[in-house]
Amino acid sequence: MDLIHHFPQFTLRHKIITLLCNLKIQDRYTVCNFNNHSSAIVDLLDPEPRNTFITGTFEPFFFKIALAFLSNNGVCFDLGANTGFCSFGLVQQKPNVHYHMFEANEDLVNQIAKSIKLPQNENTQFFNNHCCLAQHEGFSYFNIDPNQAGQSHTSTHDQLGIRIQNMLLDHYCVQNDISEVDFAKIDIEGQEYPAILGWEKFLKHKRVKSLFMESFPRNVQKYGIDIRSPLKFLENRGYQLFLCKKQDFASFAEQPNIVSFPFGNLLVAKFKAREYPVDFSTEVLAVCN
Repeated sequence: MDLIHHFPQFTLRHKIITLLCNLKIQDRYTVCNFNNHSSAIVDLLDPEPRNTFITGTFEPFFFKIALAFLSNNGVCFDLGANTGFCSFGLVQQKPNVHYHMFEANEDLVNQIAKSIKLPQNENTQFFNNHCCLAQHEGFSYFNIDPNQAGQSHTSTHDQLGIRIQNMLLDHYCVQNDISEVDFAKIDIEGQEYPAILGWEKFLKHKRVKSLFMESFPRNVQKYGIDIRSPLKFLENRGYQLFLCKKQDFASFAEQPNIVSFPFGNLLVAKFKAREYPVDFSTEVLAVCN
């Protein structure tokens, strides 16, 4: 049953939607229309996608950044795809891009598979991968948060988890005959560094043109990872690092400037990896020279 789409926008509230789903009056999984003409299947009992369902908006800031690097027939990697908003939100403007999506939570992988079949998405090429991104072959254990899928993460040594096949991005690119990636979004709850270590050959040869990566100390600390490690790794391979959010500009980077990238201009502030504060949380843009 799918009644919620008939409700006026002003009546949509988290508690109301949750109650309707729990009473089985509303289907838990439904279509979410966002950012004008984008669509994805979401779980209405998950608070983050439910918020996008209510507001009809998902991070316009992100899409401005991604569109500055994506060619019309390019390749986009969505590492930690979650519900798939980042990829599906680009389809209307970049329908001929090949979207490679990577997600460890099987429930989300199944949601993505259904979203790919929606009319707005069915003419675009998607590659839906169920895996843990890592620097070594084998398996990882993945801890599922039943209340908020976006908080699920690779298990620490003292946590139980579901056994998931690892994937090295270098191997994936060779196996799928991918020679270049225009843009990669990386949001994998503290496992960003192992993921890029598994992409070392591609990054060394600057075959990934740009990366937009979550940098949250609280996420990496539980794995004993230094927040600066992935930044230093990228910088040492010829990538320039930028802050992109205006609220970050007064912190530690150079003065912000409007910089021309392949398909758009962005106001960014350049910084060095060694300058990054160990307690600072944001997203970082890395662009090959």
